[in-house]
Amino acid sequence: MTIKSLMNLKNQLKTYIKERNLTATELCRRAKVPRSTLTEWLSGRSPKDMRKLKRVADVLEISIDWLCYGNGLEPKATIEDFENLLNLGTYELVLRKINRNKK
Repeated sequence: MTIKSLMNLKNQLKTYIKERNLTATELCRRAKVPRSTLTEWLSGRSPKDMRKLKRVADVLEISIDWLCYGNGLEPKATIEDFENLLNLGTYELVLRKINRNKK
């Protein structure tokens, strides 16, 4: 992780802990992550175990991308948000059988 993403992780953690009205201890309990691990992340250290980071993101109801980098789909994005992000429209898929000539 870059220094910028570590600072973002630190800030995102602080923001979402506050937004979700959690204490750091409560987040650790729910995510089954040692308090020392969360303390390291909050001080700017790089996560060593992505599974722990994933559990924390799940408890906060956000993706790892959003937690670490602040990009990707926003938390609780809908299908419509995803379609707008990719600029999708309505398409028709037509399947047809083709003959392959073996030479």
